[in-house]
Amino acid sequence: MTNANAFPIYEYQMHVTHARARHPKTVNAMLQHIWQFLELTGNIDFRNIDKEAIVRYKDKLEEQGASGKELALKTIVSSFGHLKDFFEWLAKQPGYENVPAHLHEYFTPQRRLVNSANVPKSKDYPSHEEILLVVGAMPANTFLQRRNRALIAFA
Repeated sequence: MTNANAFPIYEYQMHVTHARARHPKTVNAMLQHIWQFLELTGNIDFRNIDKEAIVRYKDKLEEQGASGKELALKTIVSSFGHLKDFFEWLAKQPGYENVPAHLHEYFTPQRRLVNSANVPKSKDYPSHEEILLVVGAMPANTFLQRRNRALIAFA
């Protein structure tokens, strides 16, 4: 990370921690996405950022992720959201007036990506035969055991 980028990252961290009262885990996730952006863009100075660098970053992130492994779609979408917020904030800071005010819009994820990230995961449930097997294996000697057996069968 260049020294020029360290101060705005610190200021943003203070802003989201104290002015926006974000949870420390959320702040850490935001900072990780900023550092990931710097790593994938070759530690570009924020004052020299352009839309081409953002597009290259988005392409790299969507293709492989930061560690060469595929990232979860929700992680990619949240990364774009955090960076969008950071660059929107950055464009309003003294010394960064040259950063175009609309630049943060380039972090908007594609709709297909958002839709895919929000698809609910299917849950695996035991089959009817598996439940019968479990209920059949449960003891039924005492009242509590029969009650437990009935609860499993009912569920």
